[in-house]
Amino acid sequence: MVYTKRGWCGNREPRLWLLATAGFTALLLYLTHLPNSDVPAWITRWGDDKFRHVTAYGLWAFLALGASQAWCARRGRAVASVLLIAGVLAALDELSQPRFGRTCSLWDYAAGVLGAAAGCAAMLTLETLRPGPVAEAHNIENDRESTPTDPASRKWALRPGASNLPKD
Repeated sequence: MVYTKRGWCGNREPRLWLLATAGFTALLLYLTHLPNSDVPAWITRWGDDKFRHVTAYGLWAFLALGASQAWCARRGRAVASVLLIAGVLAALDELSQPRFGRTCSLWDYAAGVLGAAAGCAAMLTLETLRPGPVAEAHNIENDRESTPTDPASRKWALRPGASNLPKD
């Protein structure tokens, strides 16, 4: 749901994004804490370790930015928040991995943050091509605050002491 000056606009899509983000976060943290010998083969086939970090954190940031449509209409703030959370998540993820028989790497952290930035860029591109609830809420507010400048379009405006009905 998106809050506008007119109230809450019901939309189920951001809640689905939030659910997908929560589920992917749990999967990401589970898989990154498996010992190297227990990592599933379908993951190791995805190429280089850094590519997997970029892909995983990119998908996470894509989902998180999609979920942020529900509470943050200012996309710049949403992107900054998602990148900050991704940086903290990637740092905590890397710092906790030695307890599970994995290595902590600054390069893995950098790949995660780079992936988060790419995921945010992908979501912003998608939002530009397919406006969602944030754009709809912005348009509702802009339509409400706009006033016609053309005198011909003002003929229906209610003037003091005048009827709003057209004259025959």
